[in-house]
Amino acid sequence: MSSPSLEIQIEIVLTEKAEAWIIEMYISFSKKEIENENRQNLMPHPICIQQPIVETSGPSEIDTAHDAIADNLKEKVNELVKQVAALEGTVKAWSQSKFLQGRSGHTKSKTLEKICWYHRRWGSKALKCVLPCGWIKDEPEKD
Repeated sequence: MSSPSLEIQIEIVLTEKAEAWIIEMYISFSKKEIENENRQNLMPHPICIQQPIVETSGPSEIDTAHDAIADNLKEKVNELVKQVAALEGTVKAWSQSKFLQGRSGHTKSKTLEKICWYHRRWGSKALKCVLPCGWIKDEPEKD
């Protein structure tokens, strides 16, 4: 058998050297990656705080409290609606009665018109009087 040619020998040596070099590079890179990971593990990481996820089978206390407040507000609004409706009815009845009184005439206001301002203001203690005045001395005092 003949010995391999020089070219083949060079190729074999280079291949072996290349393989060794590749293995050394791989080991070197692996060591660097491990060192980097170790450095990263030593460095402080930002802390992320996440609220735990809690599953419940029924409504929470907050939901129950919220519902109670909402129900209470609904009741108060309904009460206010009833009060406003009652007031509207009262105002309507009052304005209609005033309208009817205005048409039938005011006996009290006509009586007061016959009395002078001093007697309307001061009653029996009035020191002045302007004629025509329908003030009668025996008339009871008004408050």
